[in-house]
Amino acid sequence: MRSSIGDILSSRQPKEPREFSVIRDFIKQNYNINPQLQIRGKNIIIVVPDAATAGELRMRLHELQAACGNDKKLMIRIS
Repeated sequence: MRSSIGDILSSRQPKEPREFSVIRDFIKQNYNINPQLQIRGKNIIIVVPDAATAGELRMRLHELQAACGNDKKLMIRIS
């Protein structure tokens, strides 16, 4: 029996880098925000909703970088 494309796609687990879960947990715990995350080359872009959150997050970016433990540069974007 053949499976439909919908069945195949619904059973597929998306593969995210480990850093995404670390970043999401850190921001959710400290700012109660669920950020959008993107990878562009050697950068991880963290999209937050307002400038106040971006400013506070920028001050703690070194903590987040250490928690991620990688060589990718973390960038913050306001959307």
